[in-house]
Amino acid sequence: MRDATKINDYFYGAKTLFIIPLYQRKYAWQQKHCLRLFEDLKKNHRDHLHSHFLGSIVSTKASETEDDLLIIDGQQRITTLSAMAYLATKNY
Repeated sequence: MRDATKINDYFYGAKTLFIIPLYQRKYAWQQKHCLRLFEDLKKNHRDHLHSHFLGSIVSTKASETEDDLLIIDGQQRITTLSAMAYLATKNY
């Protein structure tokens, strides 16, 4: 994938705001979906793998003057990963 971006570039960019447009569906992942993602990430870490395909996250710049991104596809994953990252910083 020529235009692939590492997930760290999303989360650790300088003051990037992720915007999910109103026309996108509501957050619908159930606990089983979150657990599957978490187990995949744990296995990746345990096996010392250096990459993991999370699926596509399609975004576009929200404006010409700021780094904000409109999330067009992958809002369920990016929301779940954001929550996991936040909880990890809180030592849950």
